[in-house]
Amino acid sequence: MLAVGIASAAGCAEPPSTTPRDASMDAPAGRDAPAPDAPAPDPDTSAPDATDEGPAADLPTGDSVAHDAASDAASHDLPETNDAGASDVAAPLDRPVVDADVDAAVDVARPPDAVAGDSGAPGAWERVGDFANGLWQWGHLVAIAPDGTAYVGRVNTGVYRGARRDGRYTFTLLPNAGLTNLGLSALTVNARGEPLVGCAAPMYGGTGPGTLFRFHPDTNVWSTATVPAPGYTRNVTDFYRAPDGSIYVTGGWAARLLRSTDHGSTYTVRFNFDAVRPGTYYGLLFSVEVGPGNEMVIGAETESFQHSFDLGATFTPLDAATWLQRGNPYGTGFTSRGEGLFSRARDADPAKVYRRDPTRGWVRADTGLDSDPINTAPANGWIHSIVLAPWGENFIATLASIYRARDGGPWVPFMTGIDTAVYGPYPNVIAADGSCVYAVTRPVAPRSDIGALYRYCGR
Repeated sequence: MLAVGIASAAGCAEPPSTTPRDASMDAPAGRDAPAPDAPAPDPDTSAPDATDEGPAADLPTGDSVAHDAASDAASHDLPETNDAGASDVAAPLDRPVVDADVDAAVDVARPPDAVAGDSGAPGAWERVGDFANGLWQWGHLVAIAPDGTAYVGRVNTGVYRGARRDGRYTFTLLPNAGLTNLGLSALTVNARGEPLVGCAAPMYGGTGPGTLFRFHPDTNVWSTATVPAPGYTRNVTDFYRAPDGSIYVTGGWAARLLRSTDHGSTYTVRFNFDAVRPGTYYGLLFSVEVGPGNEMVIGAETESFQHSFDLGATFTPLDAATWLQRGNPYGTGFTSRGEGLFSRARDADPAKVYRRDPTRGWVRADTGLDSDPINTAPANGWIHSIVLAPWGENFIATLASIYRARDGGPWVPFMTGIDTAVYGPYPNVIAADGSCVYAVTRPVAPRSDIGALYRYCGR
C-alpha cells in the first residue's frame, strides 16, 4: 500500500527523483479482524508481549495476516520457505508474461464502458474516530490490527492507538519512550498486534537515530530493531506481513529487502538488489506487495518493478522498460481478478496507473484521474497505496479525493459521508482489513488541530 519520503515536520514529501544520488490482499492488518461492531479488547492488554527467542521465534501460521486485500480476494496463502529461501510451492504456470515496454504495448484508448457515474457498492463513509491533532503527512501510516485495534502515525508526534468501543474508536497517543526518531515514514502491525514503525534518516526528516522500531505493550516502551549495516540511510518506505508472521521491509538508499522472523525485533537481508549487477544503481525501493500466485512485487527507483515467486529469494524484472521511459515505480495493487495494478510518477509517462492484462499486456488504467491535481502537483503525484476491499473494489486516496474502481477503472470520486467542509483526504493514508476500508483525513483550512478516521464497509 505505500512509500513515504518525509521532508519536513509539515510532512511535505520530496519531489520525485530524476537522477541517482551522488553519495512507494485484505490486509495491512489481519484477515481475521472481527466485524466492525464487535467489542474490542482493552487497549492496554490487547497485544501482550512475549519474550522472543532470536530470529526463529515462534510465529503463527495460517491466514491471520497479510498486506492488502488481494490475498483474500484470490484466496492464496504464501508458501513456507526453507533457510535458503527456496519456495516449497512451484510458481504458477499461467501467470501473465509482460516483457514489452509500456510505450509499445499500452492501450491508450479509454475503456468503452467508462462512465461518469458511481456504480460501486452502496452506503457511505462513516466517521468512527477523532484525533486531537490533524495529520500533516501522507503514506503508509494507518494499520488495523488482527483484533480490530487501529493505529495511526503522525510525524513529530508519534503513534495513536484507537481502541474500539461500540463500533467507534477512541484514540490515545502511545508513549514515545524508546522511540528515538519521530520522522515516521511507514507503519504496520506484527502478528501479535504490536505496532512497528519505520522512519526517515536525519538528512531526510528524521529526528534522531534508528529507522525501525517495535512497540512492547507490556512495558509501553519502543525498542530499536537490529538492522544489518548500512541500514536505510534515507527512509523506510513499506512493510509487508506474510501469513507466517514474517515482516518484510523496503527502503533506501541501500536497495535491500529486509525480513524479520521475530515480530520486528531483528532484521536480516532477504535480497540485496545492489549485488545483482555491481555498479547498477537501484536507488530507493518504494514498495513491497504480494498478490495471487505468491507474486511479490517491489518498485525499484531506477530499475522499474521487480518480482519474485519465492518470497524474495530471487527477483527478475517485471518488464524490460527503463526507468526514464516509465517514471518512478511507486506502488502495486491487485484487482479482484488478480490482475496487477501498477502506479508510476508523472515523469515521462503521463499515465498514473497501468493494469497488467493477461492477454493484452499493459493497459492504461487511470481513467477518471485525468483532472486530479495528481497530474500537476509533484508533491501530490505519488500513488503508493492501491487497496482492494473484500467486496472487490479498489481504493486510492489523493489530496483531492478518495477514488474507487473495479478491475482497473474507471476511477470515480467517492466522498459520500465525509464532511468535506471540515475534513479532506490525505494521499495514500488508506488501508483495509477483512471487512472494511479505512481512510485517515486531514483538517481543511483554517482548522489545523483535528483529524478523523473514516470507515466504509461496502454497505
